[in-house]
Amino acid sequence: MSDPYGQESRRHGVLGWISAHPKTCITLCLFVLLIGTATLFDRAAKGRVARRIAALKAAGMPTTIEDLKAAMPDIPDDQNMTIPILEQAAILTAIKITGELSSRLPYLGTAGQIPSGRRLPAEQLEAARWYLDEAAEALPIIHKALKLERGCVDVQWKTPAFFILLPELAQFRRVSRTLALESMVAAEDGDIQRSAEILLDFCRLERSLEGDAFLIGALTRMAITALVYVQIERDRKS
Repeated sequence: MSDPYGQESRRHGVLGWISAHPKTCITLCLFVLLIGTATLFDRAAKGRVARRIAALKAAGMPTTIEDLKAAMPDIPDDQNMTIPILEQAAILTAIKITGELSSRLPYLGTAGQIPSGRRLPAEQLEAARWYLDEAAEALPIIHKALKLERGCVDVQWKTPAFFILLPELAQFRRVSRTLALESMVAAEDGDIQRSAEILLDFCRLERSLEGDAFLIGALTRMAITALVYVQIERDRKS
């Protein structure tokens, strides 16, 4: 059997093989070129990251999990407002709000927001009182905790950072909406002093997320602060 490429391959070696397999050679060349290009981009990207990290370190900012852990506030448990707040938040979260009740409950249900300067409809006020009765044991503990100066979340640090466990931020939102509802009912009852005291504690709630270095924590703090402003405006006009 004759080999049409055998003589040329034996005669010319690698060049003979290349001429006999042009498509394969082009594919291999493109593959090598792709690898080379990717390697260059990878080195350039790593260089930019390294320079960015060096700049952050020079500015005294944390760049590793260990740096973030060291930057967390060191607050004794008995002075950390976040611990009792989260304990009571779990109780608030366990309160069952049925569909029918949800439609009448402001903030914690689906009832629409009543404009500032207008009183709550009777059915919404009734639903709000029911919820606050269910939360009666938790609220004094929350208010006592909010008298503390500082709070710090318990972040479960892990490497890589993708596996870091954050506290359940929905619990902070539940507490904030409960305080807003409590203040609203006090204002509806004409107890302006009590409403103001609740709002003052409410203003401190965002401190319970101190030390949270993550964007979602910052957004939660902003949402709490925004709700405080909304409720202050509403209670002022009630």
